[in-house]
This record gives sequence, structure tokens and C-alpha cells, in this order.
Amino acid sequence: MKKAFVALTLLMFVGSVSATVYAASNNTTVSIVKHDDKKGKKKKSKKGSCSGEKSGGSCCQKKAA
Repeated sequence: MKKAFVALTLLMFVGSVSATVYAASNNTTVSIVKHDDKKGKKKKSKKGSCSGEKSGGSCCQKKAA
């Protein structure tokens, strides 16, 4: 079990180093572009569950003691 753990650790280390070396040698660049403005943010309405209308079983009414 110990040999498998050492082999897996070595494999992961070599993989991470080789990926870094590959990216550095090929002038690979990563560009992060933020597209949040295109999603069209929805505005929350100020009208809550307890609007001006009164209903019989409203959640806003306090229970009588």
C-alpha cells in the first residue's frame, strides 16, 4: 500500500511540473474575461410576501396572545 501511495504521489508531482514546463515553453497564455454584464441581472422587486393587500391567512399578521 505504501508503494502505491509513493507511486501516485510521484506521478501527480511529475504531472504538475510537466504541465507547468509545457505551458512555459510554448508561450501559452490564459486570459480571463468577465461576462457578467451580458447575463442581465434581475432586479428584485420591493414587493415582499406581505404586500399592502390584506388576506385572511397572511404570514405577516401576528398571532393573538
